Amino acid sequence: MKLDKSMRYILFALTDDNECIRIAKCAPRNATYSNFLDDLNYFSSRGRGVYAVYDYELNNRMELVFVVWCPDTIPIKSRLIIAGSKEAIKKKLVGIKKDIEANSLDEITESEMKQRVLT
Repeated sequence: MKLDKSMRYILFALTDDNECIRIAKCAPRNATYSNFLDDLNYFSSRGRGVYAVYDYELNNRMELVFVVWCPDTIPIKSRLIIAGSKEAIKKKLVGIKKDIEANSLDEITESEMKQRVLT
């Protein structure tokens, strides 16, 4: 994703048996931040958290941001697996500059993302 700029974001989710993490969605470059939030909401409405890599553009600067989306509404076992696997997943990803952990959509607004990229 760092070199191939054809995607805006990638979502990774636990499989149904909670045994491994797979790519759940690759969003095209023209996807909006609103699309991203809709996808996070979709997964949380099904009791699932996700990891995401978002290619955020700001003032001709692009930053890969690692997002851990782990709403309080998902099962505790899934929350524990997501929290426990975060660093292992992050180490496998190249070019990550920033990261955000969010439990609600209020914590991952576009202004929050922008602020994280700027700091």
